Amino acid sequence: MGFEKVIYIPGKPGLYRVVNRTSFGLVAESLSDGRRIPVYAHQRVSHLADIYIFTSTEENLPLQDAFLRLAEKTQGNAYDLSGLQNEDHFRAAFEEVVPEYHRQKVYPSDIKKFFTWFNILQAKGLLPENNRDASEKKPNDDLDQNSSEGKTASKKERPSVDHPSPSPTSTKSKGGQKVNTPRKAG
Repeated sequence: MGFEKVIYIPGKPGLYRVVNRTSFGLVAESLSDGRRIPVYAHQRVSHLADIYIFTSTEENLPLQDAFLRLAEKTQGNAYDLSGLQNEDHFRAAFEEVVPEYHRQKVYPSDIKKFFTWFNILQAKGLLPENNRDASEKKPNDDLDQNSSEGKTASKKERPSVDHPSPSPTSTKSKGGQKVNTPRKAG
């Protein structure tokens, strides 16, 4: 599971991962306790990969880049929240990680979420850096597993077949074949 499948649902505590897409929306699983919940199409959902931190510069900072900065600072460990007692402590700690953050647009509740989400992702091994390492360690799909020498085998290409898309006015005749009828004008 990648960082891109992790979502935040406003009004719900914690982070969730997308388990399945359904006709009514999504099925999401809590990263904290593993409970699955329905997420309906009318609910707002944010993918963590699409969240940015407001900065005082022209470009905003992607959340995953801020997580990588914090991971470097903590050397891959969880962030200790015990020393953060009030809003000023949270802002000071956040300023060490993202010194260019916009003071008026980034709220203390956002900063608390940042540190909490970091610890959740760290515990589950879902930080972007961890995902890159895992993708680099995957075996090459082009290697022929039956070959003792490990030579690359060419993949068999499937011929592309152009299937005409059915017309919205097509119907089935008695013989079971589709018959296209012209649309009425007007």
